[in-house]
Amino acid sequence: WLAIASSAAAYGSSTDASIATSSDTRNNSQQIVARYQQLRYGSTSDQTIEVVIPNGPGPHPVAILIRGECSLSDGDMQARFREISGDLAARGIAVWNIGYRSIHDPGGGYPNTFLDVGIAIDLIRSKARGYALDLDRSVLVGHSNGGHLALCSAARGRILHSSRLHSGD
Repeated sequence: WLAIASSAAAYGSSTDASIATSSDTRNNSQQIVARYQQLRYGSTSDQTIEVVIPNGPGPHPVAILIRGECSLSDGDMQARFREISGDLAARGIAVWNIGYRSIHDPGGGYPNTFLDVGIAIDLIRSKARGYALDLDRSVLVGHSNGGHLALCSAARGRILHSSRLHSGD
């Protein structure tokens, strides 16, 4: 199982940390499998991207994770995706874990929720080289409402050109 190896609890207050996997429980040795960084793409705390880059030279395939909007009593969905992020990184797959303003957040709902996700996805192009990402081997993964957002994001080029949600790229 993967564990977070940083001074910040579950990445919480850190923007740069490491992800480790316990390789030998007898001597508590750990192997660093990835590095973590948080990016902001907007003015609210919800508009963040958690980037997890596997160790190694790359280029790495990338999974773009989009959480659902359900509220959990034991934490938010983006935090839940951190477990998946660590597992993917241990397998050599980079992660682009998107946070966005949901319908329950100020400024969230239509069209801003969709625009947030689109902006966060578009940002990957400008960052791909610095993170050694292989965008030709990328996939959108959504949970619950995140599945709808992933589908809408994949179809942005087919939305009417007059729509704010359209993207030719």
